[in-house]
Amino acid sequence: MIELVEKFFSLTTDPSQRLYWPFLISSVFIIMLVGKKGTFKQILHPSSLLDMKILSINLVLKVFLFPLFLFSSFSTSLVVFKAFRLIFPYYQGLDLAPLAQSVAATLVAFSVNDFFRFFQHFLMHKSKTLFTLHKTHHSATVLTPLTLFRAHPLESLLAGARNILSLSITIALFAFLFKGRVSAIDILGVNAFGMVFNAALSNLRHSPIPISFGPLEYFLISPRMHQIHHSNNPAHFNKNYGVALSIWDHLCGSFYRPSSLEAKQLSFGLHQKESQESIEEATTLKGALLPGFPTLKNNRFQVSPVAEL
Repeated sequence: MIELVEKFFSLTTDPSQRLYWPFLISSVFIIMLVGKKGTFKQILHPSSLLDMKILSINLVLKVFLFPLFLFSSFSTSLVVFKAFRLIFPYYQGLDLAPLAQSVAATLVAFSVNDFFRFFQHFLMHKSKTLFTLHKTHHSATVLTPLTLFRAHPLESLLAGARNILSLSITIALFAFLFKGRVSAIDILGVNAFGMVFNAALSNLRHSPIPISFGPLEYFLISPRMHQIHHSNNPAHFNKNYGVALSIWDHLCGSFYRPSSLEAKQLSFGLHQKESQESIEEATTLKGALLPGFPTLKNNRFQVSPVAEL
């Protein structure tokens, strides 16, 4: 129980979390400046309350169950390192100045992690089976910072495995690419680039505040670009899978930079191909945890359709 409470409070006290309290305070300040009247009331919207319920369930599972299924990043990194050595047997490693090596390592760690997050997100949309899980996240009709944690427990498990694989490859790359011991630059124990991204209004990605990064959006995913990804407008489907970097969307043809007016006229939730019954069911706790679960209609069971994004 104590571990569960610590896990909950770490969401705002852990610098690696988007809800780290300085990031939350800055987001609240921006909302006060540019948000519409009643924006803060959305935290009590039924959709936001469901976010909190799903977050609570996932925290319990992470504390008591998920560690049983996760494998060692150290063991995995050894396997990856040996694979690199097998493929490139004569590579001797880069001999850079300490600062240059640390900057390079920081960029490598950030890019590898960002790519894996992008690729998992991409797969969650392209596979009907995986999207059955991922539509729990997309069923949110109101976006708040807590919507980040609106994820089906099985998707959270996949994300945990993804993080371990990402970390393993990063460790192996450090050992393979550079000579001697190397360490990335961090801020409060967090990758420097990741810390800057979280500080750059990342909490407003899940919000109705369409903040733009201007021309930097060709390189970085802004809040309004991720809001486009949550739009229930068919014109916005399959857009902006990226988390931090836009490069992956450029490579996959899913990059989309909306106009200012377009970004201000969004509505969120599952798209219009879904039946109204399926949309409503997905916004309940049962529907979020048991997507596609048979529903009773006219005394007969019917399976709710799965969206194709």
